[in-house]
Amino acid sequence: MKRLLLLVACTLAGALAFGSVAQAAPLKWHGTSISHIGTLPEIRYVGSGISTVNGSTGYGHLNQVFNVDPFIFTAQVPVTDPEVTQANGIVAIRATVTGGSGIATGISGGPPVNANFKTYGFTKVCLYDPNCNPGGFLPLTLYQHATTSAEKGLGIGGLLSIGGFGGIRISVINNPWTLGNAAAVDETDGGNFVNLTTNGYVHGPASLTSSTAKPSGVVQFVTPSQITTNLTAGSASLQASLNSIRFHFIPEPGMLLLIGSGVAGLILIGRARSRK
Repeated sequence: MKRLLLLVACTLAGALAFGSVAQAAPLKWHGTSISHIGTLPEIRYVGSGISTVNGSTGYGHLNQVFNVDPFIFTAQVPVTDPEVTQANGIVAIRATVTGGSGIATGISGGPPVNANFKTYGFTKVCLYDPNCNPGGFLPLTLYQHATTSAEKGLGIGGLLSIGGFGGIRISVINNPWTLGNAAAVDETDGGNFVNLTTNGYVHGPASLTSSTAKPSGVVQFVTPSQITTNLTAGSASLQASLNSIRFHFIPEPGMLLLIGSGVAGLILIGRARSRK
């Protein structure tokens, strides 16, 4: 029995030692990006990449995460509201997005001091043409580079607009990424106004925030955008846009193999002892 306990201790110590080595290198992650625009179906993207956490020192609170793998995706959702499709000709919304490299600091279980994950690309408001061919859509950029004023965009802040020349006008008020609560106002078909919310969070293994910088740690950033339109269905109609991006840090394959082989060894030893 003492030898078996010693082997258990050695196996766990080896796994922890391997984990500390893995922490000194960038961590792999699985990620999910979700956008909700009013009552439209969600726009979802699932991908993976590599991030550097805490300047590659690892362990403890997630004080810093640097995303080094940008993602690229295109998604489209149909617009089926008769008031919108018939009166205004909007038949679909298409998003072509590139998530650039970025860094978030000051996390450690609370609101980030800075979450600079820029989102590049366009949201195309498809007019009459569900394929959104050139000339058949209104393009709304997701990011505006700083020139004479501060940079603007999804997850950064500022106002972005399209249209307004005698036709459809769409304005989007953006906000920075946060780990707290994100809320925006949505106007229902009946003309009522409701608050839609989502939440960011951060936790590590066993839901401990003090271990978020380890494999199996999870962090979700959220940001609300308030959309205002001049659609004929209602003056200054409001739509909520809630966006989230979640990083789940995954263990290195070598660590899983080490733990698996250790457990398998214990099972074999236990069987051999039971036969005796």
